[in-house]
Amino acid sequence: MQQGGIARLLVGAVCVVALLAPTNLVAQAGSGTPGPCEQGWVAPTPTAVTVTSVPITVSSTVDDYFVLYVKHGRESGSVLDVPVLIKRGEAGTTTLSDSLRPLSADKYRVDKHLVANPADVDGDCTDDITELNDFGHQNPTNRADSVKAKYGTVAIADRAEFKRLAYKDKILDPRDYLQDTEFIKFNIVNIHSDSPRLWFQDTKRLPVHWNFHHVGLSHIVQCCWTGRASGFLIYHPNVVAPDGSLGVYRFEFSGLRAHSYDDISLVNE
Repeated sequence: MQQGGIARLLVGAVCVVALLAPTNLVAQAGSGTPGPCEQGWVAPTPTAVTVTSVPITVSSTVDDYFVLYVKHGRESGSVLDVPVLIKRGEAGTTTLSDSLRPLSADKYRVDKHLVANPADVDGDCTDDITELNDFGHQNPTNRADSVKAKYGTVAIADRAEFKRLAYKDKILDPRDYLQDTEFIKFNIVNIHSDSPRLWFQDTKRLPVHWNFHHVGLSHIVQCCWTGRASGFLIYHPNVVAPDGSLGVYRFEFSGLRAHSYDDISLVNE
């Protein structure tokens, strides 16, 4: 599993958004250099990398890192570039793979940054490399506040982490078809903005969405929860994924409220 790809785990083989943004102290400790959101910090200008074919393979060094965006067309006619992967460069070349079924090359955008001068792609005041180094507790493509591990996470790094969070037992829900399946509940706020926040709750410990809202996210001001959406991330171990491997994850919304195609598509991204 490559870090950053879990945001798009919602459909496909195992492979994923801070109202109260943390201050970047880790990356800047002892350097005297201001971090994102601190006075004097200047966001680095990325180098655009041309995408001509899929799979996407770029020239790279270990001093580089790359951000892969998917161009999400909205019903309003606007286009939102959704970051779906941040990956360190390798010596020679680096492959940037999308966890869902590949799109055409024109649907992707790639930016190159320097590891020594990282950006803050999700705008949460912690730089990309600091979050990449702490992936799981933090997520460089997800603006959501980190939560205590006993409540949930902002990223799912691998299959083992999914199993740690997943519920599999008799369920407190009318969805009989979820019996004996592994699933995690997710929560999103600000879905209609340019920076939605996504959390996966420890569904084994907190099997009801309400539990997570009032315990795991108790620090979020309830008045400011706009564009809320919640649902299930469900694992089907015997379904063949687009890349030919066995095992597919899908998502569905909870509740009976209808969601627009634009909302469904953005949640998938």
